[in-house]
Amino acid sequence: MKKYGLLLFTFLLLAFASHAQDIITLTNGNTIQAKVLQINPTEITYKDFNNQDGPTITIMKAGVVSIVYANGTKTTFTDADRASSGSFSRNSSGHKPNGDEARGYYKKRSSGYGKVHGWYFGVGLSLGSGAVGNNDPNYSTSGGTYSGINILATKMFNQHLGIQFGIGGDGYTYGVNNNATSPDPYPSEVFSQSYLTIPVRVLYLSNSRKRWGAYATGGFDFSILAGASDQEGDDLSSYYASTLISPYVSVGVDYHNASARGIWMLGPYFKTTLSNAYSGQTGNTWMNPGNNGNFSSVGVTLVYQAHFGR
Repeated sequence: MKKYGLLLFTFLLLAFASHAQDIITLTNGNTIQAKVLQINPTEITYKDFNNQDGPTITIMKAGVVSIVYANGTKTTFTDADRASSGSFSRNSSGHKPNGDEARGYYKKRSSGYGKVHGWYFGVGLSLGSGAVGNNDPNYSTSGGTYSGINILATKMFNQHLGIQFGIGGDGYTYGVNNNATSPDPYPSEVFSQSYLTIPVRVLYLSNSRKRWGAYATGGFDFSILAGASDQEGDDLSSYYASTLISPYVSVGVDYHNASARGIWMLGPYFKTTLSNAYSGQTGNTWMNPGNNGNFSSVGVTLVYQAHFGR
């Protein structure tokens, strides 16, 4: 009978030990019931003892005084351990913060959304309606189309702010309607211009810690004329300014995956040239060299950028 009693006592002792928790004591005096998983030089990872199927939580060692383990042993951290640099930020994405977390003792768990930082490379596509102003008495212009593509590089300085630049091309196509005074025999034509562009913009992400957020970007596109022609194929390059500067602005929504290795941005844009689109000279006598107008376009832009490096 004593043998069975001893076995029962041993079983109960083992069962109690298997359910005992580790106690983490913080520098503010609060304690956490946990199941400690790992201790490295600067961080401690653990599971909430009452939610061991929940997320893995990471806490900076600099915020911990000691750990008392379920078997009764104790680890005490020295001032040298607590001198480790590192800021605390609240855990998120799937774990409801307790009082200590709300006071800023936790880093975001490793399985949450990654930090947006460093260099990103990708491509941007824009489609919209374009037009060029005109004061020539011989003809008037009508709206047309705009398309643009840019290879982009973005340097994110922090979670929200970055600078974006690249290289690409723009194309405008619009209608030309000849007035009664025009010596040109055609009642209407289609003109087109193409440009090599160098965008330089500032990028702002409002909520880069979550999957969805809003973005805003603004800056300038520097354009070099690559060619201009009409529907007959006549070269009209001399008729248009060789370089243009265009303010650009776009706002919309952004999306990134859990590791923040890729960022999508979608939204409307607007751009217009600061200077006159025309060169003030022409080899065609019926075209007025005093023309004045700006290229403008509005439409939708889609950008994808992938993180580069560690």
